[in-house]
Amino acid sequence: MQALLGILSFSSLLLKRRWEVPKRAWKIFLLDISKQAAQAFWAHTMNVILAVYLKLAVNKGNGCEWYFVNFSSDIFIVLALTLMIFQLVDYFATKYDILVLKSGVYLNMHDAQYIYRYTYKDLEKHINYKIYFLQLFVWLMIFTIAKLCVFWLVYENAEVLINGAIYILSVFKGHANMELFFIMMIYPFILNCMQYWVQDHFLKGTEYIEEAKRNSRKSMQETETLHIMQNGFIDFQKNRDEYRKNRGFPERDLSA
Repeated sequence: MQALLGILSFSSLLLKRRWEVPKRAWKIFLLDISKQAAQAFWAHTMNVILAVYLKLAVNKGNGCEWYFVNFSSDIFIVLALTLMIFQLVDYFATKYDILVLKSGVYLNMHDAQYIYRYTYKDLEKHINYKIYFLQLFVWLMIFTIAKLCVFWLVYENAEVLINGAIYILSVFKGHANMELFFIMMIYPFILNCMQYWVQDHFLKGTEYIEEAKRNSRKSMQETETLHIMQNGFIDFQKNRDEYRKNRGFPERDLSA
């Protein structure tokens, strides 16, 4: 049942890729979403373990109700905290030019310097899987830190949260199978689709690549406007005259 849920939830990312511009190459796209697949498996494992622990610690509520609490905290709190930590890591990666931590950019240092030259189809030919696994490890560590922080909040407020879950799920009273189907399939499917779309926006490297391409085009345009002499030096006189001409200034008479 969980495998079917995972397949259905991740299929929504296929729609996202179909509509995205520019479109990632398939291999890059699969590496991006595999980070979320690993996170989903790890999150499910942690939720099952923590649900059992909370049930024993509080001695109230059943496994489904505690799974509902843990899963809800994943979507509404852990997701926000994970993305905050991720953006902090991304900020330092950008500031200190640590390209191996730029999520979605799976290139070594040499290839990354020429990223603006590659099409999205070319990028998949230069994938460095060591960098991918490094980024995967960093992403799972970020999620784990966020998850444990939120678990502490859940544990401290366990009584209030389980009472809220019991009240919400009381609509299924007397229908245990329906409650199980809702908590394990319907509820996770809807919220997982939302979560995967949001996380994919952050995990893909499209924005960084497009920025590199824009900077390259801007630099080339600025260079093309300069007049270079045969010895390689810039002809400042010619550039100054070109500037005056473009701005509509009268031409200077240098014969006098």
